[in-house]
Order: sequence, then C-alpha cells, then structure tokens
Amino acid sequence: GGARELTEVDLERAYRSTVDPRLNYEQSLEIAMAIVRKQGQRQADGRV
Repeated sequence: GGARELTEVDLERAYRSTVDPRLNYEQSLEIAMAIVRKQGQRQADGRV
C-alpha cells in the first residue's frame, strides 16, 4: 500500500483491468531507449 496504505479492495476501485499496469525494470528501460531512438531520428530529420 505505500504511504496511502492501500489494500486489495482499493485496487478493485482504482483499476479497470486485472493486469498489473506497472512496468518492471526491463520494460521501463526498453521504453526509455525507444524514446531516445525516436528523439534521435527526429533530430536527424531536423524535426526537433
């Protein structure tokens, strides 16, 4: 629950899906690298 001390019941109210919406370390890094690549492409094309 963290600072708000959330429980399983709170999760049912907050999420519309049964999948975990959080990213793990590998997924976060993968998305960050995709953003960097995309930004590099935009800069190379002169579309900053």
